[in-house]
Amino acid sequence: ESLKLDESVIHLHRQKFISHGVVFERLRFHNYLVEPIKVPVALRIAADFHDIFQERGFTRRAQMGHIDYVTVDNRTLEIRYEGQDGVRRICSLRCSEAFKHLPPDELRLTLTLGPQQHVDLHVDIQLIADGQSDTAAEDEPPLRMLQREIAEQKGRIAGITTSNDQFNRWMLRSRTDLVALLARKDDGYYPYAGVPWYNSVFGRDGLITGMQTLLIAPWIARDVLLHLARLQASEAEAADPALDAEPGKILHELREGELVNLGELPFKKYYGSADSTPLFIWLAGLYAERTGDQQTIDRLWPHLERAMHWIDHHSGYSSSGFATYLCHSEKGLRNQGWKDSHDAVFDEHGELATGPIALCEVQGYIYQAKLQMARLATDRGEYDRRETLLREAANLRTRFNHVFWDAELDFFVMALDGHARPLRVIASNPGHCLAAGIVDTDKAQRMAARFMQEDMNSGWGIRTLSSRERRYNPMSYHNGSVWAHDTSLVAAGLARYGCKDAAVSILQSVFDATLFLNLQRVPELFCGLPRRPGEGPTEYPVACAPQAWAVCAGFMMVEHTLGIRIIAERREIQLENPGLGFLSELCLRDLWLSPHERVSLRFVNYHSGVAVEVMDKPAGWHVIVRK
Repeated sequence: ESLKLDESVIHLHRQKFISHGVVFERLRFHNYLVEPIKVPVALRIAADFHDIFQERGFTRRAQMGHIDYVTVDNRTLEIRYEGQDGVRRICSLRCSEAFKHLPPDELRLTLTLGPQQHVDLHVDIQLIADGQSDTAAEDEPPLRMLQREIAEQKGRIAGITTSNDQFNRWMLRSRTDLVALLARKDDGYYPYAGVPWYNSVFGRDGLITGMQTLLIAPWIARDVLLHLARLQASEAEAADPALDAEPGKILHELREGELVNLGELPFKKYYGSADSTPLFIWLAGLYAERTGDQQTIDRLWPHLERAMHWIDHHSGYSSSGFATYLCHSEKGLRNQGWKDSHDAVFDEHGELATGPIALCEVQGYIYQAKLQMARLATDRGEYDRRETLLREAANLRTRFNHVFWDAELDFFVMALDGHARPLRVIASNPGHCLAAGIVDTDKAQRMAARFMQEDMNSGWGIRTLSSRERRYNPMSYHNGSVWAHDTSLVAAGLARYGCKDAAVSILQSVFDATLFLNLQRVPELFCGLPRRPGEGPTEYPVACAPQAWAVCAGFMMVEHTLGIRIIAERREIQLENPGLGFLSELCLRDLWLSPHERVSLRFVNYHSGVAVEVMDKPAGWHVIVRK
């Protein structure tokens, strides 16, 4: 059946959104003629039930399960898949109008449109696995419910507005993307790592996102900590070498689907991360200071104890003096820091390092874990434990600065290999050590100068690897690209040591990059090619966008350039030498202090420095500005 019409008489508006496990397709056909018409519509449908790893090209399968297209009634079609793991998965399509199914993949129907009238066609698509779906019955229309939920979540996040409209759009886009990545869990909401490749629970990503959002939305850190505590490795997980787990270790990655059910991939519940566990303790300490939420810390305490036990007895820290990693799983990750590509850790000659490997940043994370655990122990009256932990942290800092500092490079080495030989490579990893505060003060200024040189500073952010290194490749995943979260940690570290001008410059570089990016959305990474006048950053073709710790990088950089620190126990809001740089004015609105208390602050940039105006503050709280 065909229809001949003049141009521009039927308008088709398509709206598509996801809510509570259902994809909602909303198609509106509007007839602008003065006479009624019948419009034939054909919908092409298909489902291949591929795993995301197949789509990315990480794995190939010799054989898939069996797919059937089954018409349930004249408005419902099911695409059924019998997987090799014995699980039946169904892609169910429910149409608001009766259709005719033309096997295998076409639905046909006819719509009658009155003159100057429209007709809506709705198609709801739902995945059902073994008879179970993620949806819950709701009386509210799905789009209205989704809009309400988004508005509620945005309302729980403090606002950042400035005198720069484009900067404001970046902050708004980042907040919107953060809300989109928050997945409902039994423990609250967890920020999924990124779309499309990492749309799942990742320990390291969630913990760093919790740090990045601690100022503007501390409840995210709480929910992340509670969820990861529930997934903490037990004796059962430790008994399976494929999981790279030991008791007390914090999760690296959680996946579902046929490939992990069959063991073709190890990531169903995988613990191959050297840094998630110390990051877990570090974030718990920061959260306690920021909120004073002792009830949550009491719930977490057994898990924090088990995490510290893992550091002390399973990470290599006790035997070698530094935490190390070594992959035990046949299909697991060779490298288990945040740069987990197979070729991301190497020496100055470009030779890949053999393990067990001690990454510099992991030592910084453990240093912070010891300090935070000492503070939490103090709150519980465990004073002997506090002294032991403080002593261990001080000893680690001394050893680290002695062993990892390379006087010739005037920089920290990236790691020690399995023979305790330093990997004399200039990379971004030591910037995380600045953020952790493990670096001796006399070395920080020299590191700041080094990070700002053109081989490390691309003009759009900090490169993961110096352009002078053997394995430098600006188009690689970890060896010369620019990651916003990595850059934000470097900027936070520089600000921590008083290098505010460098930190503000890095913030401006990332902001400048957003002006060239679609929707001003910072992706997972972009290529590390040098900045050229009139050109934007070169995008990495398969980067996740949005990615949680990328969209939250701006929040962390704003926090640390302002030097803001909230200490709930003292009811203090401390501001250490606030900097604005290229921004003439910035407002923080409705920062959470307690369930019923908020504070709003305004910063104004003058030639003589940054002035702070307290716009709204609850009684009993004090704002302290140090310059």
